[in-house]
Amino acid sequence: TNTVNMEHYFKLPHSFPEITQEEFEKNKCIVDAVKEISQNFNQGLYLFDHLKGDFLQVFPKLYELCGENTNGIQEIHYETYLQHIPEEERQILLEINERSRELFRTLPIEKRKSSILSYNLHLVCNGKKTLVNHKLRPIMLTPNGNVWIALCTMQLPARKGPGHAIIQHADNHTYDEYDMQGHEWIRRRTPTLNELERDILILSARGHTMTEIAAEVHKSVNTIKTCKWNLFKRLDVKSITEALTYAINNNLI
Repeated sequence: TNTVNMEHYFKLPHSFPEITQEEFEKNKCIVDAVKEISQNFNQGLYLFDHLKGDFLQVFPKLYELCGENTNGIQEIHYETYLQHIPEEERQILLEINERSRELFRTLPIEKRKSSILSYNLHLVCNGKKTLVNHKLRPIMLTPNGNVWIALCTMQLPARKGPGHAIIQHADNHTYDEYDMQGHEWIRRRTPTLNELERDILILSARGHTMTEIAAEVHKSVNTIKTCKWNLFKRLDVKSITEALTYAINNNLI
C-alpha cells in the first residue's frame, strides 16, 4: 500500500484558532444528534473533523466500500481511507480540497454552512474499483468561519469518471463547477425541470416503459423520446439512471 503524506491534504494557508472546551461542549450536542440520526441511514456516511484531519465518526457502508475489517470496532482513519483511492485520483482530491477551501473563504460566513461540495472518486476494495459520489456539507465552523466538522454522504454518482467537483449554494439557483483543465471554478445556473420532464423521470423510476409514459401523460412516444434526449443533453448525462441520480442528488424531484 502506498504511503500517504497527510500534510498535503491539510496544508492550510493559516492555522485554525484553538477551540476552547466551552465551545466544544456547546457544539457536542449537535455532533451527538447527527450520530444518532445517521444510525438510521443505509448509505455511506461519515463525520470529518478538519481540526484533527481525521474522521470523527464513520458508519458501516464506508467499511464495506473499503473492505476494512475492524472486528466490530467502528474505527477507521482518514489515512487508511486515502490508501483505498487510486494514487492518480488522490491528486484530483488534493486539488479539489485546495481549490474548494479557497472558494469557500470567499463566501459570506452566513452562507458557508449551506454550501455543499460534491465530487466523484473511486474506492478500491480487493482490486475492484467502485465510483462513489461524495457530498460534504459543513455542520460546524470555527470562530473565524473555517470548516470545523463536515457531514459527508456517499452515493451513486450521476456522471461517470472521477472529479466532477461542484459546490452548490444556498440559493439553489447557482453552483460552481471546477474545471480540472483550466484549474478554475466556473459559475453556472442550476438546471430546472418542467412538468413533463419531471413526470418522465418519476414514471421511469417506477419502471414504466416509454409507451406507458406516453399514455400516462397523453403525449406521443416520439415526444417522450425527444424530451428525454433534450433532458440528457442539458443535464450532461447518458442514461435515464444517470438522469434520475442527478435529479435526486440536486433536489430536482
